[in-house]
Amino acid sequence: MKRGGEQIYRGLLVDFFSPQQLAAEIVQLLAQPDRLRAQRLQARRDVEQHFDLAQRTLPRLIRLVEELAERRG
Repeated sequence: MKRGGEQIYRGLLVDFFSPQQLAAEIVQLLAQPDRLRAQRLQARRDVEQHFDLAQRTLPRLIRLVEELAERRG
């Protein structure tokens, strides 16, 4: 999902400086077990798809290090 040109992953979006808002969202989520399960499953899929260490994260890091090494000559 994209919003304003940046990648947004599914989850709870709350004001960073409002622990009360975060607590209220969590309580609301816990009161809806079907929604909680769906979000949990989707979050797992998102992590597996976008942050898999062997398939995505590590190859990107290796490319970055190689590019930096090439620049330094």
